[in-house]
Amino acid sequence: MLLVLAAAALAAGAFVLALVVFTGGGSLLPRISKPYFYEVNAPGAPKPSYLFGTMHVAYSVDDLPRAVLAAQDRTTTTVLESDLEARAAAPPPAPGSATTTGGGRRRLDDAEWAKLSEMTGMPEAELEAQSTSRLLGAALATMLPPVEAMDRGLQRRARQQGKELAYLEARNLEQVIADDGGLENGKVLDGLRNAIQHRGAFRAELVKIASRYARGDDRACAGSLGELVVGLNDDWEAAIQAHIRRGDAFIAIGCGHLIGEGSIVERLEARGFTVTRVP
Repeated sequence: MLLVLAAAALAAGAFVLALVVFTGGGSLLPRISKPYFYEVNAPGAPKPSYLFGTMHVAYSVDDLPRAVLAAQDRTTTTVLESDLEARAAAPPPAPGSATTTGGGRRRLDDAEWAKLSEMTGMPEAELEAQSTSRLLGAALATMLPPVEAMDRGLQRRARQQGKELAYLEARNLEQVIADDGGLENGKVLDGLRNAIQHRGAFRAELVKIASRYARGDDRACAGSLGELVVGLNDDWEAAIQAHIRRGDAFIAIGCGHLIGEGSIVERLEARGFTVTRVP
């Protein structure tokens, strides 16, 4: 169950969880030997594009294989889930704010709030104003040594090279979950409680998931929020196709969007694109 909840948290999307400087396992984790990395060709496109599945925990851009970074270097446009630099610069909600989806104290009991405050170093009143997904991200960020989130590192790298940047998602995860009906107070809250109550076991599961990602094991990217991931694929499919038809794009999205039924890879192949996983 912990593995399912941890995977659900990771599958939920980079565009909120990567607001925090996320986690890195250092010597605990193997190098990434089989990335979720694809060359995509569209009929008539002047150049190929590349599709890369990111991991929202444990690894940074510095851990990526050279072939992935070289593909970003030679393309003109980097496409990401959302503008993480802008989100990181946004001020956090004020304590007691009524505008944050899922806020309030009743989600956790007194002992859980106290433990979460101890874990994060944040006052309980400040935590209570945060959405459940943000609290889960904050809890996960305490479990391994901190590194810059992979997605944000790719954005920073593109900006430093003067590349065009494009984004698939304008909403944040709190808005997406609210639109999806009840996930905020269901699976995400279950994940938060387990992260608080079973921190050591949850940390071990994160290491297991990250190690699977490094080996290219699809179980690393499959979470219990599959309906949310497929819904985002519905929203993003047209924009991703448009970038690939223009060619010369490097598209980085969570690896959960690239595997299984309804995945972006499956959809592209059904539309006549040639999708080849790069060794």
